Amino acid sequence: MSVDVRGLVVDYGSTRALDEVSFSVADGEFVVILGPSGCGKTTALKCIAGLIEPTKGEIYIDGRLVNGIYPSERNIAMVFQNYALYPHMTVYDNIALNMKMRNIPRQEIERRVREVASLLKINELLQKKPRQLSGGQAQRVGLARALVRNPSVFLMDEPLSNLDAKLRLEMRDEIKRFHALTKKCIIYVTHDQIEAMTLGDRIIVMNKGRIIQIDRPKDLFDNPRHMFVASFLGNPPMNLVPARSEGRAIIIEGDKRPLISVPDGTHLPEKIFLGFRPTDLRLSSDGPLKGKLEYVELLGAELNVHFLVGETRCTARLIREASNEHLLNLPTDNTVSFSVPDHALFFFNGNGGERLSIPFQILRAE
Repeated sequence: MSVDVRGLVVDYGSTRALDEVSFSVADGEFVVILGPSGCGKTTALKCIAGLIEPTKGEIYIDGRLVNGIYPSERNIAMVFQNYALYPHMTVYDNIALNMKMRNIPRQEIERRVREVASLLKINELLQKKPRQLSGGQAQRVGLARALVRNPSVFLMDEPLSNLDAKLRLEMRDEIKRFHALTKKCIIYVTHDQIEAMTLGDRIIVMNKGRIIQIDRPKDLFDNPRHMFVASFLGNPPMNLVPARSEGRAIIIEGDKRPLISVPDGTHLPEKIFLGFRPTDLRLSSDGPLKGKLEYVELLGAELNVHFLVGETRCTARLIREASNEHLLNLPTDNTVSFSVPDHALFFFNGNGGERLSIPFQILRAE
């Protein structure tokens, strides 16, 4: 089953929660909607589920227009961050409840519950009550309750946000395995970039009710088309340093020395942001990127070096090796210099945030 969302708009009075949102999800595809709190990702999911009626736009599930159709008739299943298990019922009864309400024969209910329980490895939990379950076990029961209905589409709204770090890691693996086994269409909402990067075939990045970019995880990370995407993906995130253009030169704010030169006739906006990922920086005595050291974090085999470029805080993530070891004892405010490969330097419009494609040359440090 496929999902096709066209021109979705949701207004709450004068507030626009979704603004012309359009995307498609192919049969069997795992798509993640990623963005900060309040960006509209859950609103989009609830529109697909039929829990919110859009102000404008169309939603198709397997080619069928579902606007105005009840959630129960859309052949979808939704998994929430709050598992909402009935505390007085056993796990078995929680999973079987929807089928009992539809008067499915008891033998068929038994078969389907056992089948799903085996798939999610919760057979031994079927006679337990929700209060006896761990967070990870409760999440598996929530998945089982959705899967037993054999829906065409799974909608998952931050299902792992209530779990601790270890359980989140385990459940990410479970959900990935679940998708590989069922080959169902899954639309998964999260604000966690690691979940998005590890789970999604494609990621839809949203902000302020709009889609900023849709791409495969690798392409989003390597080729962000907007400054918001560049800053949202990556840990640590991409360094973004404000700069200005003066003739053929790009100069970092708070500095007088040109860092970049461009060919004659190159059109540049007055305000520019330079972007470079922490992992692309290399310590270099004559590196063109210079800043004042703030502090160094020791991360075992790696170092996070925090420094000021102009007035902007930046981070370099370096492999811990003999040539970098002295940084751990270097006094604050010492100047540190880094090189960055041409291919790893990004330019963004300082007004709209869109990525710029311009020919350039990094100038050597004097």
